[in-house]
Amino acid sequence: MLRKSLLISFCLILFNINSEAQLYRTGAMGGLSYSIIDKDNSLTPFNFGNNPAWIYVDETETHLLISPSYSSISGDYRRKFDADERIKYFAAFKGVKTLGTKGTFIGYTDYDYEVRKNYYRTLLYDTYSGEAFFMQDTTTGDFRFNGPKVNLMYSWEVVPNLYAGISGLYKILDGLKNVYTHAKTMYREVGVNAGLAYRFPENYVLGLNINYLDCQEKIEAKDVNLLEVEIFNYRGETFAIRRRGSSLEETIRKKNLTFSGQFFMQPVETFRFAIQGNYTPSNTRVSFPKSGLIDVEEGFSTLENIDVQIRGQYEFTPSVLIGISGGYLNNKSWSKNSLKNLLLWEWDVKEIFSGLGVSYKFSDLPLMIGAEYEFANVNADSSKYIDSRSINLTSKDHLIRLGMEYEFFEKGFVRGGFNFKMKEFDLITGGKDVNMFAINLGFEIPVFDVLSFIPYIVYQKNYLKDFTNVYRSHLSGFITIKLNQF
Repeated sequence: MLRKSLLISFCLILFNINSEAQLYRTGAMGGLSYSIIDKDNSLTPFNFGNNPAWIYVDETETHLLISPSYSSISGDYRRKFDADERIKYFAAFKGVKTLGTKGTFIGYTDYDYEVRKNYYRTLLYDTYSGEAFFMQDTTTGDFRFNGPKVNLMYSWEVVPNLYAGISGLYKILDGLKNVYTHAKTMYREVGVNAGLAYRFPENYVLGLNINYLDCQEKIEAKDVNLLEVEIFNYRGETFAIRRRGSSLEETIRKKNLTFSGQFFMQPVETFRFAIQGNYTPSNTRVSFPKSGLIDVEEGFSTLENIDVQIRGQYEFTPSVLIGISGGYLNNKSWSKNSLKNLLLWEWDVKEIFSGLGVSYKFSDLPLMIGAEYEFANVNADSSKYIDSRSINLTSKDHLIRLGMEYEFFEKGFVRGGFNFKMKEFDLITGGKDVNMFAINLGFEIPVFDVLSFIPYIVYQKNYLKDFTNVYRSHLSGFITIKLNQF
């Protein structure tokens, strides 16, 4: 019953995976983040706080990254409306162009092709997004989504030590279900992110930015034989509105606005500290046509997110680096039926986490090893009034990361990593006593001075501690081609 009672998929928002290719080094090292120094994962306002104003300082070299990838997720340990298997083909291109005193420009684009096999009933692109609204038919079939994404960023120095930046995002996906109701999906995202950052004397930096994102998903169910189709608009898990017609439409519109701040300090060469915080109010509106072409709002949800994180790094010796991490996350939401003004679902989740890491560079070998440990205390309170279900639970989670990097010839590296995580309760899938392990392996092979090949592979497995035959595995492979001139 826990799985049905706690569909708190806000975790997909909190643990959103950044697929841009610049994380190839830390990705191959098991996700080590604060226990090693990495120029693409530093504590600056851009890398740590997503503030585009600091691109001018962070990105000082022109280069181009080309990154095709493949991933597959499959297994029995999944939620009711998850696909049996998700296969994704992905290709990304990221170019950094330095323009001297005129600023720095970054262009990023990718193309995503995803197949969800045996997608049970649901017609939504993101079924578990934290709202109480579900659109379903009566069949199980394959769903295909494909489309491009473009992100353009520009940063410049306005006056000495004052930096500004802006970025724009556009993403569009087409979706199609291969069986009745042959639902078609048009999903798009439009966003803009603008920020300022100021560098004070003694290497103190303060940054502020605001990020707006507008998402719309439009679904049309229409039988290819021109017969009537039937869909079910669930409000909660028990009650549904049945709709029939030759063509049925539904629109889901989401808007969020994120206010962010960052502070970075490096009072001495061997010590760095950063804090960043985000406040994100958002809302979701679900509507479908009634009385002709007029869309009527049938459902409404709000989501409020508070995210504060700190990180610090101290070079204890030239060979030893100590890192710390911590944070507080709070997500809460409620959903209502707009026509009746009835509260359907309300949930509130709080998380406090802390981490400690260390890395060591051998003096007589071109080898570096690192380890990180994190502990999180998560409290979730969920009340589904429409289903007469409520739950309150606390989960204590443990995560270990291990990583290594060996330079087998000049600028040529082999990297590896291992993760192990234990959860009392898996808030994404709903399982109890869940373990996860992941294995990472990667290489960096330079070709002359202008070209490098950087492949890496990741295998991850989530399984129930008491039922190891119930699991879900994730296999991903990436190849990054880096051009230092273009």
